[in-house]
Amino acid sequence: MHNQDGQSAQKAVESSEGKKAYVPESEPKASLGIGTLVSETFTIVFERWFLVIVLGFVPTFIGQLASSFLAGANLTLASQQLAYSGLTGNFASILAGVISIAAMSITFALLVQYAFDANLHRPLALKRYITTAFRTLLPNAALNILILLVLGLVAFTIATAAGAANLSPVVLVPLLLVALLWVYSVFSVTIPAVVISRDGFRGILRSFHLTKDYRWPIVAAITLTIFFIVILSLVLGFFVFFFGMSGGFVGIILSVLVLASISSLASGLLSVLITLIFARLCEIKEGTTMEQIAGVFD
Repeated sequence: MHNQDGQSAQKAVESSEGKKAYVPESEPKASLGIGTLVSETFTIVFERWFLVIVLGFVPTFIGQLASSFLAGANLTLASQQLAYSGLTGNFASILAGVISIAAMSITFALLVQYAFDANLHRPLALKRYITTAFRTLLPNAALNILILLVLGLVAFTIATAAGAANLSPVVLVPLLLVALLWVYSVFSVTIPAVVISRDGFRGILRSFHLTKDYRWPIVAAITLTIFFIVILSLVLGFFVFFFGMSGGFVGIILSVLVLASISSLASGLLSVLITLIFARLCEIKEGTTMEQIAGVFD
C-alpha cells in the first residue's frame, strides 16, 4: 500500500519503551477476479465446444456402459431378445461405483489439461491428455472418493442437526447448498494439482493451502457458473422435449445426444473454471504463472 507521495504506507505502533515506531502495512489481498475467470471459462469451452463434448462424453459413456453391464441389461435386436442378469450383491454395487468415479476422474483430467493448454493457446495434445489421465487415475479417483465422503458426511450432519431442530426445508436447503459449496471450495483445485502439478495424493493438501482466504470468492465463481449451466440446460432441454415428443428411434437418439451434450458441457465448464482458479491462486500465492507451470509438460 502506498501513500500519495509514492512511499510505502506505514502505521504507528508503540514500542516497549513507550516510543512510537513505524512499520509497513501489509499489502491488500489480491482479488481472485471472479468475472474474468467466468468469462474466460465460457470463451475456452465454447470456442471448441464439440471437442469439450467429446472429451466429457466418451469416458462417462464407457463408464456407464460398464456399470450397466455389471447391473444387468436387456437389449432387443430385431426380434432377438438379449438379456444379461449382471452381477449381484454389494460387490457389484461397489465395483460399479468405483468404475463411475474412475470415469469421472478421467473426464475431469482430460478437460483440465485441455483448459490449461487452451488458456495458453498451446496446440492440443490428445495423446498426452489420455496418458496423463490414466497415469494420475489412482490418486485422482482416491481423492475424489475422499472428497465425496467428506461432502456426504457434512450433508448428513447438517440434515441430522436440522431435523433435531425442526428446521424448515425453506431454510435447510439453501443452508445445505451453501455449506456444501464452501466445503467443496476447500478441495476444489485438487484435480488440477494432481494432473497439472503432479502433486499426487498431496494434491488435496495443496488445494487446502491454495484456497485459504479465497473460499468465498471460489463459491461465488462456482455458483455463477452453475447458474449459467442451469440456464443452458433449460434452453437445450427444450430440444430434448421436442425430440422426445417426436417419437421414433431417431427422436430417442437425438434426445440422448442432447442430454449427453448438456452433461458434457456442464463438466467442461466446471473443469475449466477450476483449472483457471488453480492457475490464478498459484499466481497470487506462489508467484507462478501458467507458462511456468507448463514446464512440467515439457
